[in-house]
Amino acid sequence: LLEQRHTQTIQLGLERVAEVRTRLGSDPEAVVITGTRQAYRGELMPGHYDDWVLEERGRLESLFERLEALPLIPPAAAAPAPAPPTLAGQLPNHWTRLFGVEINASRLQQLVRRQRLVTVFGAGGSGKTRLAVEAARTLKQPSAWEPPGHDSEPRFDRVAFVSLIDCTDADLALDAIAGALGIMGQQPLARIANALVGQQTLLVLDNFEQLVGRADDAVLQLLTDTATLHLLVTSRQRLGIDGEHVFELAGLALPEAPAASAAPAVAADDLVSSHPAVALFTDRARAARPDFVLGPRDAPVVLALVQLLAGMPLAIELAASRMRSLTPQALLGLLSEGSTPMLDLLARGGSGHSLAQRHASMRHVVDWSWQQLSPPLADLMGALATFALPAHIDTVAAVAALDLRSARDRLEQLRDSSLVVARADAAGSTDDQRDLAREEIGAERVVHHARAARAATSGARGSGATAP
Repeated sequence: LLEQRHTQTIQLGLERVAEVRTRLGSDPEAVVITGTRQAYRGELMPGHYDDWVLEERGRLESLFERLEALPLIPPAAAAPAPAPPTLAGQLPNHWTRLFGVEINASRLQQLVRRQRLVTVFGAGGSGKTRLAVEAARTLKQPSAWEPPGHDSEPRFDRVAFVSLIDCTDADLALDAIAGALGIMGQQPLARIANALVGQQTLLVLDNFEQLVGRADDAVLQLLTDTATLHLLVTSRQRLGIDGEHVFELAGLALPEAPAASAAPAVAADDLVSSHPAVALFTDRARAARPDFVLGPRDAPVVLALVQLLAGMPLAIELAASRMRSLTPQALLGLLSEGSTPMLDLLARGGSGHSLAQRHASMRHVVDWSWQQLSPPLADLMGALATFALPAHIDTVAAVAALDLRSARDRLEQLRDSSLVVARADAAGSTDDQRDLAREEIGAERVVHHARAARAATSGARGSGATAP
C-alpha cells in the first residue's frame, strides 16, 4: 500500500511538472521551482517513519521554506510565430519555354563570379531580364541546362531580384532594394550594408536605364560598403561607371539565309532543332494556334521572318502571336511591304493579358526608349530614321547639321542607349530598330530631315564619296 501510495504521488507530481513545463516553456529553473511547490502536499502517513526519514523530511521542509521565500518566476512569453514566407526579392518564375540561353547564360555566370558589377546591355525586347534571371538562378543552385562539371562551381548564399521599373531616383531605388531584402526603416543604404555582412550576395537590378546618372553613386556606395556583394544589372543604357563590365546582348543567333533555289529544300525539323530563333517562333505560334505546324513550305518563310526581326526575342514572340489570324506568308508580306506600320503588327494579338504591359507591343518598347533620350539625341535619332543605313559618319553629321566631333559623340551616346550599332568608320542601326524608330518621329521632322539627307547625299556623290 505504501509503495502504491508513493507511486501515485510521484505520478501526480510528474504530471504537474509536465503541466508547468508546458506553461513556462523550456526554462529548467522555473520548471523545478514551480513544479516542486505544486507537487509538495505535506507529510505522507505521519508516525510511520524511521529516523532517517524524519531527517530527510526536515531537509525537504527547509528547502521548501527557502523556495517559498523566492519570488515567483513569471511565465515566459510565448515564442513569436515564424514570419510567413514572402515573395519579395524572389527570382521571377517564367512559365514559357526558353530557347538559346545555354551559351550566353554560361558566359554570363562566369563573368558574374569574377566581377562585382556586370551589366546585361541590349535593346528593348532582346531578352535581358530572362537571361539575367536564368543565370542568377543557377548561381544559387544548379540548373538542368548547365554543362557537365558545373555542379562544383561556388554558389551565392543569397540571390535577390529587384525590379526598378517604377524607380526614378536613387532614394526610390534603395527603397526597392531594401524591400526586396526584407529590410525596413530609415537609412536603407546603411541597413542594406549591415544586413549583407559576411554573405556572398547577388542582387539582380532589373530595368536600370532610367536611373543612369541618377543612382550611380548609390551603386558605387553599395559595392564599397559590402565587399561580398555582386550586382547583375539589366539596362538599355550602359551605366558608364568605374568597374562596370558590359555583357552585350544582340538577340538570338540567326541561321544563314538559304539561296532562292535551295529554299524548297529547307528542312523544318532541322531549323527548329538547330536555330533557337526559329524554335522560339514555332513554340509561340503553337501557343497562339495549337494546330500550327512548321511544314516545308512555311520553313523558309519563318526563316525570313526571324531574320527580318533580327533575332529579337520579343519581336519574334509578338509576330508569332499573330499566327492566330495570319499565315507566316501573310505576315511576312505585311512586314515587308510597309503598308501597315511595323509597330502595329508587332503587338500581341487577341485579348490575352500580359503581366508586363510594356512588353505587349513593340510600340511600348520603343516609347520607353525614346523617353530616356535627351532632346539632342532624339533629334539625331530622327535624322537617322529618314534615310537608309548604314551611312558614313560625315553624312550623318551633314544631315543633322553637326560638326564631325559632335556627331561622333552623340552617335556614341546612342550606341550606349542600344539604339545605334557602330562598325568600323560607319554608323547604323539594325533594321528593326531603324524602322521602329522611324514611326516615332513626327511627320514634319521626317520631311525636314529627309530633304537634308537627299541634299547631303547628292553633295557627297558629286565630290566622289560613296555611300556604303
